[in-house]
Amino acid sequence: PSPKSAEEVLRLAEDFGVPALDAGEVVGNVLDVRSGEGRLRLAVPDAREAWRTGLPRALGL
Repeated sequence: PSPKSAEEVLRLAEDFGVPALDAGEVVGNVLDVRSGEGRLRLAVPDAREAWRTGLPRALGL
């Protein structure tokens, strides 16, 4: 998979049907999103930063 920006990661998680608060487990540079329908794994160079800063911004926190 190609590298994704923080915004793309957040949009993909939302498109995959995973609520933002439940989405995402970052192991190294891999974002692992699970839902009832399946699993999405993405190689994301800035995944930790996306989940640390992108989600709070997206949620208005």
